[in-house]
Amino acid sequence: MPWRPDFPNAHRWFWAEVCVRVLLVSFFVVTEDLEPFNRVIQPEEQWLYKFPRTSAYITTTALYCITIPASILVVLVVFAIKRNYQDAWAGLLVPSLALPLTGLFTNIIKLSVGRPRPDFFDRCYPGVKNFNASLPCTGDPHDVMEGKKSFPSGHSSNAFCSFIFVSLYLAGQLGVFNGRGRGQGWRVLLCMVPVVLAILMAISRTDDYHHHWQDVTVGAIIGTLLAYISYRQYFPCLSSESSDLPYMSLGSRYQYESDFDNPYSKQPYRRSMMSQSALGNPVKLI
Repeated sequence: MPWRPDFPNAHRWFWAEVCVRVLLVSFFVVTEDLEPFNRVIQPEEQWLYKFPRTSAYITTTALYCITIPASILVVLVVFAIKRNYQDAWAGLLVPSLALPLTGLFTNIIKLSVGRPRPDFFDRCYPGVKNFNASLPCTGDPHDVMEGKKSFPSGHSSNAFCSFIFVSLYLAGQLGVFNGRGRGQGWRVLLCMVPVVLAILMAISRTDDYHHHWQDVTVGAIIGTLLAYISYRQYFPCLSSESSDLPYMSLGSRYQYESDFDNPYSKQPYRRSMMSQSALGNPVKLI
């Protein structure tokens, strides 16, 4: 197979990667329906949870229909240009790890914190104008449970995870931070577009009163960190002269020469000396 990594035990590595992702998705699905911690709401903070309940500007279904295809589409577009199978394979491995990992990490925090959403009172006491602490919670049980999962924002963490990956991937392919592309503003602008989209999606969660500003801020941090960590498992740093190629195309030498990651290193390594494990000659986007 043209995409097959050229190193010992590649078959075991492949199935290990698949198993990790299956486990992450399975745990994520399980944690979606668990009951969060029941946090006591103090009288002085009740105003934080009395905002009107409104329809989400970006529903959960719409979120997944945007973020998942976006991560895949950018890899396929680059593949159509470069025709490098290993680059495409590594590119798909990153979001398939980062997105379920971010979702699971976010859910664990949500369940542990149990912070009410800004519209929690409207969920728990629908139609009640004058709240009294002795009133029973008469809202839909599922809506009430979801109303206790405000911190951190899953929309924010998911959006930032997906679009930060897209930004990192484009920056690596275009050489934005190395000698191949540094100093060309259009490349920076192109890589910033996904970041702006992630910010707008996160802000929308405060506009529709589904999250507090702290929720979307921490969600953005979680998504960004996990996207970067996942990206670096398969691609070199953005300042590397080979930032457009995955580790599996660069061979074992890349894994053990610490100076190789430094574009200013005096190591006599050249891109022409890369491992022949990649199919064909690597092609620059620009």
